[in-house]
Amino acid sequence: MHRFDYRFLAESVPGSILEIAGIIYDLRGRGEIRKESNPQVFLELQKSAMVESVESSNAIEGIVTTGECMKMLVRERANPFTHDEQEIWVTGMLWMRSTRVMTVWK
Repeated sequence: MHRFDYRFLAESVPGSILEIAGIIYDLRGRGEIRKESNPQVFLELQKSAMVESVESSNAIEGIVTTGECMKMLVRERANPFTHDEQEIWVTGMLWMRSTRVMTVWK
C-alpha cells in the first residue's frame, strides 16, 4: 500500500495560514453548537439573508420593488403580478431550492 508523505505541506504553507484555518474550524464548530441550541434564531437569520440576497441579485439586473413586496414574494410566496415580480419570485424559489430551506419554512 502506498503511503502519502505530507511533510511538503509544512514547508510550503505558512504557519499563519494553518493557524487561521484552525481558528476557522473551531469557530465553525461553535457556530454549529449555537445553531442547534437556537434553531429559530438561525432560521430567521436565514430568511433575512435570503430576502437580501434575492433583492441584491435582482437589483443588479435592474429589477426592483418595495421592501414589503419583496418580503411577500420571497418569504411568503405571494403570487407575482408583474414581470419584475415574477423574476423576483423565481429567484427566491431557486435560492430556497439551492439551500434546501423550502421544507423548513411554512
